Amino acid sequence: MKKAEWKVGELVQVPYYCFAPHRYGWNGYLFADGEIVQRRIGVGKNEGVQYAVVKYVVNGKEETHTYKMDRVFKK
Repeated sequence: MKKAEWKVGELVQVPYYCFAPHRYGWNGYLFADGEIVQRRIGVGKNEGVQYAVVKYVVNGKEETHTYKMDRVFKK
């Protein structure tokens, strides 16, 4: 999977459910398609860490969640 860029409005894939925690890497996750609605850079002890606020729909319910950029992938 390719890492996502920093563009607001970009379509991305994010992990939303881990069904097999004993598996290696991203093999045990379900992914949802979403859109980056905001970008942030951490402060304090997380200074310099890049975050993306992603809006996605799971089971007919719209959710918004903040992810580190290493967990956001291009669609």
